[in-house]
Amino acid sequence: MPLPISPLDSDDAAYTNIGGGQYPVQGPGGYHVPEAVEWVISSGVTLHDYKGFSASLRLRFFGPRDLTSDGIYRSDLTALLNAQVAYQIDKRWSVKAEFLNLPNCRDHDIDYAYISRITPTAAPEFTDVFHPVEPFQARFGLQYRFDLPQ
Repeated sequence: MPLPISPLDSDDAAYTNIGGGQYPVQGPGGYHVPEAVEWVISSGVTLHDYKGFSASLRLRFFGPRDLTSDGIYRSDLTALLNAQVAYQIDKRWSVKAEFLNLPNCRDHDIDYAYISRITPTAAPEFTDVFHPVEPFQARFGLQYRFDLPQ
């Protein structure tokens, strides 16, 4: 007997058939592969050692994804923009400033969907759970380079 064909687009991550306990499913089951990210972009631009200055701008983007095989729970996209500026004072000393989550977005760092309890006495419930990204941060550093004996 032939397997049913997935109703999803051929570009989507999908199971070829549903049911039969072949993968962990909470709910009615479905063709979606949980946690399969649709789009991932990691890109950046760097200026290196221009009159002692260096700088970089980095983008990290994760597109939305299904959290369950039935597609009922779905994450939002996550986009983070980070930057760094550094100055080489002399051969041994340098300073730098790093800026994380420049737009101070409130995206989710990671999303899950599973059975959890809001309080210890609450009834267990299947729901989505997330960890938020860190808010905007600025980090500063001063570096000294030692010469090791040969």
